[in-house]
Amino acid sequence: MNDDRKTVDDVDASSIGGDAPWLDRLTIGQVLRETASRFPLQDAVVFSSADYRRTWAAFDQEVDQVARALLAMGLQHGDHFGLWATNIPQWVLLQFATARIGVVLVTVNPSYRSNELAYTLQHSRVRGLALIDHHKANDYFASLQQVIPELADSHAGLLESPQFPQLKTVIALRGDAPAGSLSWPEFLSRAESISPEQLSQAETRPTCLEPINIQYTSVRPAHPRGDAFASQHSLKCLLCRNGTAARLPRSNLYSCTVVSLLRLRPGHVVCRCAWCHDGLSVGEFSCRCCARGS
Repeated sequence: MNDDRKTVDDVDASSIGGDAPWLDRLTIGQVLRETASRFPLQDAVVFSSADYRRTWAAFDQEVDQVARALLAMGLQHGDHFGLWATNIPQWVLLQFATARIGVVLVTVNPSYRSNELAYTLQHSRVRGLALIDHHKANDYFASLQQVIPELADSHAGLLESPQFPQLKTVIALRGDAPAGSLSWPEFLSRAESISPEQLSQAETRPTCLEPINIQYTSVRPAHPRGDAFASQHSLKCLLCRNGTAARLPRSNLYSCTVVSLLRLRPGHVVCRCAWCHDGLSVGEFSCRCCARGS
């Protein structure tokens, strides 16, 4: 067996060296599978304003559906998939679905304008892009139309753009889907064409050392900057504040991983994050954990 694909029971502190947590050498997909298996009925994700609450088991199943839909759209291990959105449930689902099958999620700064979006899409070579309709005064759909005028005349999932030859699929996460794009329900319906066995096969390919996320954040000096993070790097970000997070029980640890993925570099984050006395919070997403005061 590849050492980068150990099970939870294979990996413990004595086998790695003292203080290593149980999640060492696991992919994010494996950590979620384990957590959903051990604590299926505990709350995993809550977006109060969106009336979205999922237990670990339900969240794991939804991640599977999104991962299968991505595979149905032709996404493969090592491909890049863009996300231009604020804190919404689909953000969390896409982060873990892409990680599950080894697709790199490219998160785009919500404040970008059309010129910055164009640079990011071209520089990151994404094969798909999911986006919301707007953020504050920024009309995302209008910016997308300005950057990719060919989208309006294309068939959903079959985009042909000379400037962005890799980009084939655009998904509207909310609002009326623009011509040439898929709505979120239409995208999810594609999952039916991928069997659980095909998903299981795709899950065997990623390792914990491969990138799962590229974050495009600040503009320095003239173009957006992208920073890549591996699955293991993201999980090890929980080892903070004198290792407090290393002692988190498995039922709570994965919620904190959601936050750590958005908080990898202070000052260079996709979403604004904050430590709280009772746990962690990221915008509308919040979770309670044992890292009180961390």
